[in-house]
Order: sequence, then C-alpha cells, then structure tokens
Amino acid sequence: MFFSIINKYINILLRLPQSYGFGVQSPSAFSFVRDVVNEDYPYYAYQEMDRLFPKLDSKVRKLNQFYFRLVNYAQLASWIDFNHSSEELQRFIPVACNKTIYQSCSSISDFYHFDIVRIKYVNKDILNQLLNKATPKSILIVEEIYSSKLNKDLWKSLILDNRISTTFDLLDCGLVFFDKRPKQHYKLFLK
Repeated sequence: MFFSIINKYINILLRLPQSYGFGVQSPSAFSFVRDVVNEDYPYYAYQEMDRLFPKLDSKVRKLNQFYFRLVNYAQLASWIDFNHSSEELQRFIPVACNKTIYQSCSSISDFYHFDIVRIKYVNKDILNQLLNKATPKSILIVEEIYSSKLNKDLWKSLILDNRISTTFDLLDCGLVFFDKRPKQHYKLFLK
C-alpha cells in the first residue's frame, strides 16, 4: 500500500512537465493537453453532475469531467461504452455535445465503426477488432491501463501499433487517436 502511493506520486512528478504542455511539440497535441486534458475552468454541467451523483468518488468524478470535456472538444456523433455502462455518462455525454449519442454495447458486431469508444478489460483479439473499426476521427479510451499485467501489456501493444498515431497516457486511462499525425506518445496526468 505504502509503496503504491509513493509510486503514484513519483509517476505524477515525472509527468508534470508534459502535463502542462512542456515538451509537447505538436500544436494540436499542445492545444489538446492545455484545453481538454487539464482545463481548469468549471463547465456548466459539473455542478449538476455533482448534485445528481453525490456519491461518486473523486477518481470517477475527475474522469467523468474529463470525458465531458473530451466529448465537447471532439463533437462526434457517438459514444460507445464497450462491456460496461455508466449512468452518469449516459446522462451527461449528450449535455456535453447534443449531437453525441451514448450507447452501451457488449459485442463488437453491434457497430461497424466508432467515434469514441471506452473500454475496460479486453483481450488482444477484441482490441484488434476495435482497431480495425477505427476511422481517422476515432478516439479509443482504455481505462485502468495499469491495473494488471495484461492491461499494461495491451497498452504497450497499442502504443506500438502502426494504425495509431497519438497516445496519451493519463495514468487512470489511456487515449488513442487514429488521425494521420506523426506517431507520438505522451505521459500526462489529470489534475
């Protein structure tokens, strides 16, 4: 327990410079880091989310607020929660962008391509099928990338995959972009 807390803070200290945009060369990645990942201004729906879901722990609240900013930034048509669902996200994803439709799916065959998909605990085969359904505008969110050796290995394989252009390791989750930017990997943390 003690060593995991120490390790967490060491990771945060090592990620501190990029988390504020230092060393992020791409203008679009720099803008994403500053305006989405670590945006400080409270959005209009944060108070409503806190009022309706007062028992969310701080980690889930922080991730949900980040997802809200991400959807607002991306302005894509659909959000898919693969193999799990979230009542608070189901309610607030459409608030972040009124054209984004939230859906929960348990099978890869339920969709042909995706705009944003959030996953937990998948195997290499399912991950490969998801990557084949990605478009240049797709965003893949992989939660709990450090929760097990399998998840760490899957995250490492994603970083190296040629279909992927940019990845953001946020400690609590990883983001994968498929656009045609030069391949980059950033290690940040959510404030």
